[in-house]
Amino acid sequence: MKDKFAATLFTVREELKTDGIGPVFKELADMGYAGLQLSGLPVGYDQDEVAFHLQKNNVAAAGMHVPFDRLANELDLVRQEAKKYGTTDLFCPYLPESLRSEDGYREVKRVLNEVAHLAPDLRIGYHNHAFEFDTRIGGQDALAYLLEPSEENKIFAEIDVYWVAKGGQDPLTYIQPYKAGCQSFT
Repeated sequence: MKDKFAATLFTVREELKTDGIGPVFKELADMGYAGLQLSGLPVGYDQDEVAFHLQKNNVAAAGMHVPFDRLANELDLVRQEAKKYGTTDLFCPYLPESLRSEDGYREVKRVLNEVAHLAPDLRIGYHNHAFEFDTRIGGQDALAYLLEPSEENKIFAEIDVYWVAKGGQDPLTYIQPYKAGCQSFT
């Protein structure tokens, strides 16, 4: 998917519920999108239906948003689902309030790196919001802590520039340390 545009399905989550997966995928493909980021799918979605309509509409899966609990507890099932869609990019899209503390972010970083170690065929990433800027860890905001570029840290960045700005940061300045390890911008 290098140098191509993909649509994030989270932006059309209501249409996915009302119009269905097939018609929405077709409309996005007809608009010229080369890929679709799998996020915001309806509760109880059929994985085979998603895979079918990706192929039918000749669009690639531009990564998946996978809840933290699924990454931590259902890695084999998540890996099978990603394989079905032909993607290797998995992003933790959100954190419950119970993990939005210094200890919580330390646990998130530990678990996501453990998942990356257990699944070296996958790229494990994190999608930010503004709440990561509310917690400081070792003199940096929680997002910088999670994405800290180092040989040991395997967490890729999926920087949502809206939320960076909403968190009081300049997006162009903020993304500089992560540009080598950033899979996408939203």
